[in-house]
Amino acid sequence: MFANIALFLTFVVYIALVQFSKIKPPGGDYGVGYAWSFLFLGLALFVTSLLATIAIGANGGFSWTPGQGIAGKLLIGAGWLVFGIATLACASFRSGLPEEFPVWMRWIFQNYGIIWWPLLTLVPAFLIANPNLVPAVSPRGIQMFMKIAFSLNVVFCLALYWEYKRAQSRQLAARIEADDQNPDWEERNRVACIADSTAQELWFAGHSQKAGVRRNAFVKITSGAEWHADLLRVLTAEQDYWELYPFTADHSVDLPVGFEEALEQSIRRLAGQIQAKNTGRSFQKSLETDGLNICKLAEALDNWFFDTQTDFRPAMRELHAALAAESPGILQQEREVVEAWLKAHP
Repeated sequence: MFANIALFLTFVVYIALVQFSKIKPPGGDYGVGYAWSFLFLGLALFVTSLLATIAIGANGGFSWTPGQGIAGKLLIGAGWLVFGIATLACASFRSGLPEEFPVWMRWIFQNYGIIWWPLLTLVPAFLIANPNLVPAVSPRGIQMFMKIAFSLNVVFCLALYWEYKRAQSRQLAARIEADDQNPDWEERNRVACIADSTAQELWFAGHSQKAGVRRNAFVKITSGAEWHADLLRVLTAEQDYWELYPFTADHSVDLPVGFEEALEQSIRRLAGQIQAKNTGRSFQKSLETDGLNICKLAEALDNWFFDTQTDFRPAMRELHAALAAESPGILQQEREVVEAWLKAHP
């Protein structure tokens, strides 16, 4: 008797879920009420179906299940759990389905799965609770029907879990990729002192910790119709020309005519500004954080300018003299790099 009462309550909740599934989730405050209603119906489904499962089991309705003692009870409990999850999943399909879901799952959701899928379990459960109601149906046939329903629910729940994990993984990968292509606050704050937009992109290309940001900056620098002229403009400017040194060292690109001479003049200009104690904000920031990219300058000369008509040694000697005049500890590594470069190029 109690099993039939619990099954009747479960069926009432099932009807309520069928009606609820027809409602498209609203937005705003109504959406909160919608969520609470679904939560209440879900809780009611689990409670009533659990009571029905316990009542049927107490009357020996599940004595045919494999396993004895705790193992058998855990198996029955798993059947109850996957039934509840599958039913609620079918009822919530209007909330949106990830595009990654396979066709067969989408077909279940979109073809009134909330109506017929729970009945695969409720009908045999009712027949098990009332074995004499339909004498023409053998107990073995009802048990087989329940086993099939249990198996389908397990497959459904495992597939649901797998597809949601796939969707989460792809969304996480998309967020990581999007985040990797956008500089963080510290990097944006760092380039705020650089006035020239091309010089800002040069800094990102040479110093950003994110590969996507460096890649995007390189594309922005080299995709403009006048990018050769932009490089020369930066290199001949009074400020931020040192941001071109890492770009030159790290990338093999076609450099504009006159680049070597402009690079040689920039070295002399840098030596003069170091000697003059340039107090510009951008200069001081680069000196403190990047060493004015002098190490990258030496690398660029060794990588790309070892067989040129321009003699960079006099300019590098001027730079070495300016560095040697600095207080100990200031640009020490850069001083050693320039000194090593001069020894390698006597």
